[in-house]
Amino acid sequence: TVPLAGIPLGAQRFNLRVQAAAGHWSNAVNTNVTVRLNSIFSSPFTITSGSLGWTSKTNTPTVTLEAGIPFGGTNRGLQVAELGTRNNRNRYVTDNSPTLEVGYHASFAFNANTLTPASGFALTLFEGRTAAAAQVFAVQLQRVGGVNQIGTVMAGQAGLTTWVTLPTGPHTIQVDWLAATSGSLQLQLDGSPVSTLTGNTSASVMETALLGLTAGVTNPVTGIAFFDSFVSTRFTLP
Repeated sequence: TVPLAGIPLGAQRFNLRVQAAAGHWSNAVNTNVTVRLNSIFSSPFTITSGSLGWTSKTNTPTVTLEAGIPFGGTNRGLQVAELGTRNNRNRYVTDNSPTLEVGYHASFAFNANTLTPASGFALTLFEGRTAAAAQVFAVQLQRVGGVNQIGTVMAGQAGLTTWVTLPTGPHTIQVDWLAATSGSLQLQLDGSPVSTLTGNTSASVMETALLGLTAGVTNPVTGIAFFDSFVSTRFTLP
């Protein structure tokens, strides 16, 4: 184990020798590694103007302070509202901090609140994209029989994961994605794994994250949903 305190980021060369119990030293060996930060980007949604601390925002999602956002200490959260008319728009915030990521972990709080997807339509709540805007993975929401469900899709894997029930109220959603020949996307709900997709994801690298209503908004969709406490990392979530 090599402590990284004080070691600069970027390409580094580590040299070492080992000593036997009799006191004899081995020849020196070395290896080159790239030191990177685990943290990519986080947002507690305390900034209320401009791009809300993200790279950009699309179609006026807002940060609001009200009792409907029971996350964190500030009671602020990202509000996304659709009226069910021709003015419906995909509304989301974008983070361009990821850079050629082959592993990506993210967690955020979500409260569907009054958001009501139209029957037969899936809304995309969160997605990773390549630099060319191709989808790497996505978390989706649908409504069946009056019950909300969430599921995931992933490039390199045919089909959709099993839909799981999303109870009313606030919840923590986590995704853990890995690019590899045997790649994977795991979905966790409130700290418990609920589904895993596997497939060849070696052709994908992630460079953009979108949070909000990023796809699937049609005229029948109505309601207000809240997002909060977003965290993303390269290796493991704290």
